[in-house]
Amino acid sequence: MPPEQALSALLIGLGVDGEAVPDDVDAASALLRTTLAHRRMLLVLDNARDAQQVRPLLPGGESLALVTSRSQMRGLATREGARRIALDMLTPAESADFLRERLAERAADEKAVHDLAEMCGHLPLALAVAAERCSRHPDVSLAALVSELGSETNRLSALETADDPLTDLRAVFSWSYDALDEESEAMFRRIAVHPGSDLSVPCAASLAGVGTGPARRLLDRLTEANLLREHRPGRFVLHDLVRDYALEMGSPEESRDALLRLVSWYTHSLIAATETGGPSHRLMTLDPVVPGAVPLSFATAQQARAWGDREWPSLGPTVRLAVRTGLLGAAYQLVNKMFNLSMRHSPAEIAALQEIGLDAATRAGQRVDAAYIRNQLGISRARAGDLQRAIAEFRGAAEVFRMTGAAAGLEMALSNCGQALSMTGSLDESVAALEEAYAVADAAGMEDRARGSLIGRAEVYVRMGRFEETLQLIEEEIGQDPVDVESSSPRLTLADALIGLGRHEEANHHLRLELARHLEDRNRWGEAKVLVRRGVVERDTGRFAEARTTLHEVLEILDEVGELDRTELTREQVEELLAGVGAGSEVRDADAGVSRGLGGGVALHP
Repeated sequence: MPPEQALSALLIGLGVDGEAVPDDVDAASALLRTTLAHRRMLLVLDNARDAQQVRPLLPGGESLALVTSRSQMRGLATREGARRIALDMLTPAESADFLRERLAERAADEKAVHDLAEMCGHLPLALAVAAERCSRHPDVSLAALVSELGSETNRLSALETADDPLTDLRAVFSWSYDALDEESEAMFRRIAVHPGSDLSVPCAASLAGVGTGPARRLLDRLTEANLLREHRPGRFVLHDLVRDYALEMGSPEESRDALLRLVSWYTHSLIAATETGGPSHRLMTLDPVVPGAVPLSFATAQQARAWGDREWPSLGPTVRLAVRTGLLGAAYQLVNKMFNLSMRHSPAEIAALQEIGLDAATRAGQRVDAAYIRNQLGISRARAGDLQRAIAEFRGAAEVFRMTGAAAGLEMALSNCGQALSMTGSLDESVAALEEAYAVADAAGMEDRARGSLIGRAEVYVRMGRFEETLQLIEEEIGQDPVDVESSSPRLTLADALIGLGRHEEANHHLRLELARHLEDRNRWGEAKVLVRRGVVERDTGRFAEARTTLHEVLEILDEVGELDRTELTREQVEELLAGVGAGSEVRDADAGVSRGLGGGVALHP
């Protein structure tokens, strides 16, 4: 309703003669304030469009205006000092109470009530529509009705009333959508493609194909229109039902283009996160950045890790959506670049995504790319403790790399296979695989890869009890001052060999350096790997109380982060070590220790 029409209705309702109502909005507004000057009246302006519509209707004096709107009415709060009261969705408990009130005794099925509330996203109108639909069938159980509603592929259709636009969700959402400008409408449609729980300004910018400055302004407009919620500074949430509506408003082509930009943004931002400390090996050929996507850059490794932790929950859903949409290349390339982040997460979770990526690469006819992902899948299998399947993945990948002449891939798969074999006790076979890996790298002039295979061989030597050879290999072939190589650190292997030789002070020196690195990186898993060795040193030097304290700290870390890599550390190993330093006991198996228990760990390469 335009302001002049509303003013006319108000004034006539207050007793003003229709002929005396001015046509001019400002004059009619002044007459309203005059008419109400000596009254104390509550004026309710329901479902207002914006501040411009409301401002001429404000009564002034001792009267009060109560305005409801899908707009946040920021202008009224700024100029007129309006008090803004934000109404969020109902809480789960409030939603359940709402349904119980409307469904009476049928609401005794608590699970059905909970499922129905979740299906409605705790949106009051959706809850009301769902309750009304359920009430049409009094002889059908609530659980059966909820199951029927849940089976409908389109939730908006499941919750439509059709005969009343005031209670139809699509119609209600359209009032807000139709009030947007074209740029805001486009932003609304494109951010709905994002499958995660929330998104950032840079992410929205790439989805929409605009700069971050314009993206922030457009997101602000959507927030002001209550189509979007900024639940944390710079992080935005789109309600599930609103997302469904937004996707309906866009074309399949627009949604596909937005998804392609999103996957490209994630993939190349992950590359930037990986290369914060310097360039890394890029074995798989990647598509260039899609126009409109602007990947992030990071000043520090800490910034990169923090971003990765925030975005991790959205990466898996993005991969699955890309595959469903037919973007096979984009999907498996994103899976490949997720590898470095995956070390901080459950191996089962990343293995499931790698299986999807492997299938996508195979279906796309990219045999070598599929082999790279198969190698990564082998790492996840090994981290989960499934060594036989890991070895099969590494050997399958190595066969493809050997046939296609991909030397870097072949060295990598052979090294990984050798290290996994060592974990099964096939130590001679392990050394042979690692020696072949070194020969491949050396022949191809890949010094870093050759160095990595030597570290792998040193780890196997520790398992074999060949401690002097381990020291010689590290100190002569690798260098006196061990530093990180890919995902492998020779310091732990060096410390293991020194512990095996009884040179505990020297071992402690390397453990202190390694622990400091992990503390700085806030890498709890890395801390656990160092601390378990400290516990062994304390045990071996007769400091049983300190050993027990240290090993209990390791168990606490495992409780916190889980067993992220069973090739490196397991709860059983820690508990076995603890049993060797039982309360008050100074008797232990002289052969038990790092040489038989932990070995050198396994440094697997992506």
